[in-house]
Amino acid sequence: MPLALRPLDPWCGMVVDCEEDGERLARIFVDATDVRKPRVKRADAVVVTHPHRDHYGGVPRTDPGRVYADEVTLSLLELAGVDPARLERVKGQFSVGPVIIETFEVNHAVPEARAILLEAAGTRILITGDWCALGEHPPPWERVDEVDVVVTEFTRATAVHPDDLETARARLRRLLELHLDERVVLLLNPVNPLVRAAAEVETVHVLRGDDHAVNVIQRAGAHPGADVTLTDRPEYPLLLSDPRLVEELPRRPKVVITERWFLYRDPGRLQRLERSVPYYYVVSETGHATGAEIRRLIEELRPRHVILRHGPKTPRGESVRTLLRPPGREGTDVQVWIGRRGGKLTV
Repeated sequence: MPLALRPLDPWCGMVVDCEEDGERLARIFVDATDVRKPRVKRADAVVVTHPHRDHYGGVPRTDPGRVYADEVTLSLLELAGVDPARLERVKGQFSVGPVIIETFEVNHAVPEARAILLEAAGTRILITGDWCALGEHPPPWERVDEVDVVVTEFTRATAVHPDDLETARARLRRLLELHLDERVVLLLNPVNPLVRAAAEVETVHVLRGDDHAVNVIQRAGAHPGADVTLTDRPEYPLLLSDPRLVEELPRRPKVVITERWFLYRDPGRLQRLERSVPYYYVVSETGHATGAEIRRLIEELRPRHVILRHGPKTPRGESVRTLLRPPGREGTDVQVWIGRRGGKLTV
């Protein structure tokens, strides 16, 4: 009963087929990016690793039997038009046909992030989603024994220093404390709707006309540390979902706090912020594994195959594979499936 893997899209989505004697017994998607239409559409189940739009945004373009995700992602998918009858809270363990699926929490910019372990007839595949080793949760190699295949992101594979999420959150809290009595805007972004505001802020305001911010706040619980007040005119601290709204405010804010993910698809946003406000801050809270963390993952789990996803559009091919192959694992097959690159692996 082999498991077959291939890319669902050019970015991070994966197709896992369980087959026997040429017959497909189950098809599972793990994540679906919003970059392009998926290469195949129908699946028995979609499992989403975390509520970043580049991982869940393509789900409405698929035709799943069921969608398994955390509460925040489920709320966002319902807002995007996915049939609520197909949505189900992800569990620690469940089955799709003969495939047993286990999930466990990993460290990332959002606390809902999970890794996905699929097993059928003794074949085990780990799809990490986005992760890093430092944080409140144990690293994946402490949660899983040996596997046959690891599919992992390599966005920061050439980075030397690990992300310290607690430092980023502490910086955000400090910025809010510093500017609490001033006209502060927190920018929600279209990739990560969970901009973190510290619990010290007792009240956060959201404009009634900012539908995306209202929906995320009310239905996805994106701001658990404060009371949220809907308002018809700007009151501060104010949450916005669109940088253009900053420029349209009748009274110019003094401070804008955002994060790197808000800017990564449109560098011009930074220039617009510079023109719009006297002070702006970019808080980096990425939560992606470094090359050293990926090498440790490979070394501990000893997979026969490693598939790199969710990385640079033009990875450095053989140099990246060499970088991520730990000492003593020269026999490990390392493949890069990004953009047009990719294939099919049957184990």
